[in-house]
Amino acid sequence: MIVTGIERNEQSRDISVDDSREEEIMQWASSHTFSEKIEILPRSFCPEIVGRDKIKHGLMLQQFGGSQGAHELRSDIHIFVFGDPGTGKSVLARYLEDIHRGTRYVSAERATKAGLVAGISSKAEMFSGGDKRVIEPGAMALTPPGAVCIIDEAQFLDSGGRELSPQLNTALERQEVPVEMTLKGKVATKCPVLLIANPKKGDSAKFDPDSMVPLSDQAGIKKSTMTRGDLVYFLLDYGVTEDEEMLRAMSILSKMNGLNPTFGEGDTLDLGFVSDFFAVGRTFSSVSISDEAMATLAKDQVFKRVSASGEKVSMRRVASLARLTQAAAKLDFKTVADIEHAEFALSVISAAQQDISPESVDGGIG
Repeated sequence: MIVTGIERNEQSRDISVDDSREEEIMQWASSHTFSEKIEILPRSFCPEIVGRDKIKHGLMLQQFGGSQGAHELRSDIHIFVFGDPGTGKSVLARYLEDIHRGTRYVSAERATKAGLVAGISSKAEMFSGGDKRVIEPGAMALTPPGAVCIIDEAQFLDSGGRELSPQLNTALERQEVPVEMTLKGKVATKCPVLLIANPKKGDSAKFDPDSMVPLSDQAGIKKSTMTRGDLVYFLLDYGVTEDEEMLRAMSILSKMNGLNPTFGEGDTLDLGFVSDFFAVGRTFSSVSISDEAMATLAKDQVFKRVSASGEKVSMRRVASLARLTQAAAKLDFKTVADIEHAEFALSVISAAQQDISPESVDGGIG
């Protein structure tokens, strides 16, 4: 082997937790039941956002992902958040950047295939006067273990003559993208993705759930991309109670006043503890699903596909349920997912658009 150059592609390892800190976290986990954990953690996860517990549940499970077993299916959980301006999407994204220093952020408005996934570039050779053609990894390829790749302004993915969706779809599902041109190679894009979009009509536009135009089209996202999301959320700026509006207003005012915007009763955990908690949970890399839990998931999928009247859920949903159930077990620091983990996964997906209105995700009218 002749080495002509060595390059390092960003951080390649997850957050390191020392022994004493891990012992502290394990002790906290063992002293709280699963139901207590999923009550406390949403209060501590992006505490300035009030009233979005369902989406917080999904983002928490994304931090763990499914089991990294011998199967060929992906274990990473992809979440798509489409919402009206001012519904907290950017605040949630910034919190994910605080949770893990390796989180990558890219705006689809200015993104290219090379910047998002990979491209070809020229590098000067170390021992000769010439240049060499090399594969340059993009944001998804450079996202380290435990981190999330955030793709913001996703309504611009295919604007301006660019066609980013086909390569993004491959990167999301297969998590391995071939790079052609003068070089032939593959780039691994094994990372969870948070895709965020506003209505494509403009900065002040809002989604119209009563329109004949599908919600996915209002977001400017192709059906083929929508089906890659394990959880799809539409955050609409209506239907909020007076009490919830008061909490949101007080949260903003408290933050502007330099105070911790945490409301509600009960314990909360600081950012450092939450970050390390997720890192320790990810060490439970291999998780199996008990027979009882699999039966629970299968029965629900069959009901949604066969017995239920109205819109049918996608077949992809059952794989998403498996990932969410395994992630719930990791949140509980367990290597076997049982019924309570499966039931939590079902409650999480029931609040996502896949269950609320499957056609709005699959390309029908939302």
